[in-house]
Amino acid sequence: MSSKNKWRDKNPLKYAYDTLKHNCYRKHGIGWFELSFEEFSLFAIQSEYITKKGIKKTSYHVDRIDSSMGYFIGNIRAVPAVVNGLRVHKQLVYFWSEESRQMIFKVDTHKTETEFLF
Repeated sequence: MSSKNKWRDKNPLKYAYDTLKHNCYRKHGIGWFELSFEEFSLFAIQSEYITKKGIKKTSYHVDRIDSSMGYFIGNIRAVPAVVNGLRVHKQLVYFWSEESRQMIFKVDTHKTETEFLF
């Protein structure tokens, strides 16, 4: 195991934070990432992002609630990759249910199966 992999395994929160920050800068440039490490750590633990992140469809990804704004507390949430993928392809309809106190996600059935690939 390389020293980088050893460090990543010993510091999963810091590694996840650095990766998210780097990817944000790569995609959007400076000014879009406003999370401190402490804010990210609290978010990652409370949302279970740190234990459920990964590359599978059911793994969690960090999603911006309003994609026209940056990464900051109040504009991020942990969602399954499949949900994030549907949202990117404009097939996901979602809303907050006060009754169940959770986000409700539905797939827009007007799209065909071939319009989104995972």
